[in-house]
Amino acid sequence: MKDLLFRTLRHEETERAPWVPFAGVHAGKLKGYDATEMLTDADKAFESLMEVNRLYKPDGQPVIFDLQIEAECLGCGLTWADDCPPSVSSHPLDGSDEEPPETPCDCTIPTKESGRIPYVLDVMKRMKEAVGDTMNQGDIIIHGNVGDACGYGMRGGRIFIEGDCGYRGGIHMKAYEQHFPVIVIGGKAGSFLGEYQAGGLILVLGRGQDGAYPAGNFCGTGMHGGKIVLRCDKAPAGLPRQVLVSPASEEDLKHIAPYIEEYCRHFGGDAAALLAQQYYVLSPNPEAGYHQLYTYES
Repeated sequence: MKDLLFRTLRHEETERAPWVPFAGVHAGKLKGYDATEMLTDADKAFESLMEVNRLYKPDGQPVIFDLQIEAECLGCGLTWADDCPPSVSSHPLDGSDEEPPETPCDCTIPTKESGRIPYVLDVMKRMKEAVGDTMNQGDIIIHGNVGDACGYGMRGGRIFIEGDCGYRGGIHMKAYEQHFPVIVIGGKAGSFLGEYQAGGLILVLGRGQDGAYPAGNFCGTGMHGGKIVLRCDKAPAGLPRQVLVSPASEEDLKHIAPYIEEYCRHFGGDAAALLAQQYYVLSPNPEAGYHQLYTYES
């Protein structure tokens, strides 16, 4: 999907036009919220936008469509309505012939704390983290870090994370028919990485870790399919007996090479240098099943 968008922006021939709905206040209507609720309440906006993503399956998705956010930050007054975005009702330099406006002498550029910008950034962050939930295809590119449960239940597509991933990345991840899901984490991952993983690939590059183990506790717990590949100097220890660990083979390195190269195209870095480091592969132990146990077995 990302490639389709970029090819369209470069005026290249594509198999179809990309679908990028500017849902705006319509998103709120899908969940029964009016325009004011949609454009001021982060929880309601997030819920509404996830409904847009579920129903319309877009190639890309603007988070907030409200042209008055910037005006509000600069001191303009707004008039709110239930069925449309607000309109500008006053200007900080309004005045009259009798009382001309005073031009501010210490104007400042809005920051991430100004007006409703914190609301926008909050919703954007949560959308980036949640859109991979039950993902079937396409790419998600995340600049910076991502929170918990990224890629929950994903069955296809690829998620590239520049920095770190929170707890339970790739939980319940599974391959599905012709789909093969991939998560690439540039930094480190939190505990329970790949919990109950049933298919696909989780690749942790461990950038900035100086060769240390780049995942938290209980990595691969409940894993019964797929692979987790970790860049670190020493083999991970303390894993459940249902998870096997082995140095990456030449075939493993060939498999992960395209994903490392793609990661470096998005975020920079030397793919060849990364690929030359030590990697370990975690995979299910076929001789030690879980036998319906949800407890950690040593």
